[in-house]
Amino acid sequence: MQFRKLIYAGLILASFFLFGQFQCFDPCEELYPFEYYNFNYTIFALNNQGPTPLVAADNKAPMRAFGLRIRYNTYAVDSLSIYFNPECNTPTPDSAVTQVWVSCLQNFDATHAAGAALNEYFRIRLDKSTWNLPAYRTLDLGVASFNTFADTSRADILLTTPPAQTGVYQFKVALVRSSLDTIFLVTEPITLSN
Repeated sequence: MQFRKLIYAGLILASFFLFGQFQCFDPCEELYPFEYYNFNYTIFALNNQGPTPLVAADNKAPMRAFGLRIRYNTYAVDSLSIYFNPECNTPTPDSAVTQVWVSCLQNFDATHAAGAALNEYFRIRLDKSTWNLPAYRTLDLGVASFNTFADTSRADILLTTPPAQTGVYQFKVALVRSSLDTIFLVTEPITLSN
């Protein structure tokens, strides 16, 4: 009797072991390539006066609290994207943004005529921290805001040095991509005030 109980217990343990082996699998055993591309870029003026930047109402913003927001969508490229697991697969952009350039279509100040690069006057917000815009080119592309995968993404580019005077301005952003093409975005006329 005691012997039968031991045999039954052994069979039960063996079945749990065998069943467990079939049920346990490594979700990262097979890694599938996962590429995506960004599209549908749009640009907005920001009012950065509050705790978080907001799209400027009527394209009016204080010149000491101004920024630009770039919104875009992402789309999975390969047909195996249903296997994407953020713990296993690192999504890679089909054409990563490698450089960001900002200029103004009007004279900005005494040293920056219309069309001159203003990168030293802007910071880009990446997640919860901000970086000088010229430093964006040296960041790891996997953490840069233009190169993260999400259905709808955005990047905020915040002005740190205001223009010489109040007035109506238009800003142009050039997104240089690893595919060697450039996406140009131009704002609507924006009134910057004190």
